[in-house]
Amino acid sequence: MHSFIKDQKLKSIKIILLGESGVGKTSIINAFNNKSFKDNLESTGCCSSIFKVIEIENKKYSLDIWDTAGQEKYRSLNSIFIKDSKIIILVYDITCKNTFEQLNYWLDFIHEKISFENIILGIIGNKSDLFEKEEISEEEGREYATKCGAYFSILSVKITKQLINSYFEQLVKMYLEKINKVEIIHTIPSIKITKELIIKKNAKKGFCGGGRHKSEKICQIKDDDSIKIIFIGDNGVGKTNIIRTIKGLELNKKYETTLNINEYTLTYTKTDKKYNIKIIDTNGDYEYHSEIKKVIKKCSIFILVFDLYKKETFNSLTKWINKIFKYLKSEKDCKLFLILGNRSNSNDNKIACVRKEDGIKFAKKFSSNYLETSIEEKQNLQNLIKNLSDQIINNKNINNV
Repeated sequence: MHSFIKDQKLKSIKIILLGESGVGKTSIINAFNNKSFKDNLESTGCCSSIFKVIEIENKKYSLDIWDTAGQEKYRSLNSIFIKDSKIIILVYDITCKNTFEQLNYWLDFIHEKISFENIILGIIGNKSDLFEKEEISEEEGREYATKCGAYFSILSVKITKQLINSYFEQLVKMYLEKINKVEIIHTIPSIKITKELIIKKNAKKGFCGGGRHKSEKICQIKDDDSIKIIFIGDNGVGKTNIIRTIKGLELNKKYETTLNINEYTLTYTKTDKKYNIKIIDTNGDYEYHSEIKKVIKKCSIFILVFDLYKKETFNSLTKWINKIFKYLKSEKDCKLFLILGNRSNSNDNKIACVRKEDGIKFAKKFSSNYLETSIEEKQNLQNLIKNLSDQIINNKNINNV
């Protein structure tokens, strides 16, 4: 948690690294986080993040740095994590021409998902220590970055660790200058690290404690600091086990139908402030719709779940969306909307009845994001809830971000 921040609220700056798998995004973040270099790192499973506090011009800032997966199967999830980013860094491998050519895809991806207003763009040509195998020259990389308006650097995690620190610091300075409209002296000293925090890759990532029932009071958090997330969909699509995976609870192996409505509470700490994340599990039977109506108006995030192997549960999504908009006062009350295609373990060897393309197309109709997942992807699901909650917190401007 961020318990080391006591007397002041730090301005949080979200940074995300994008690029093809294997270009070295994780190694760059590890180097910035003072971790030793390791060959043959496993590909990032969707995403992970660290927090690091730095000091610039005698003022401290909390950097929220996100590492993403380059594999195609995770790209729909990247569209969620890119939101609220202030600095975006594209990474390519100078020894692999294809990773450089794919920068066009990643630029289009960024333009499609977010506005470039007040965004700082960086491009890194990684693995400069392998110059003998170079397929993209520094001149080519620099010329491309200039056309894109990006801050460019050729780096190597193995031999230019200090330059990586300076590169991140320079991007932060550029962002601060852009939003403050104040000239900041562009010197590049080493970063003074006052304290750092790594979000560990386990069940407690970003969360702590919490109970299941409405009657419990967690950390005496005010109602204004609560975020309600509701999972909606037909019976049997796996809503309960997804929620229990996020919560770190034992799975419902008997796949018993949820009776009425259950509420699970997580405590999420962002900088020096705690928030209740209330995750609501619902029954898909029509007879319980009136109960869903009672809680739906207070929810900030709506996650509609279907089973990838049951086409009828996908076809039901339109019915559920119409119900949501009917129960809400206006569509504006639906702050965040996500379509979730669930893969059950027992069907791993079967072909999905719903194509990914169809899921994405359906989600776009409602200006929503689409994601395919399973209960085996615990860290990804926890990161998803964390990131969705961050978006609500930032929109509320509770943390003065």
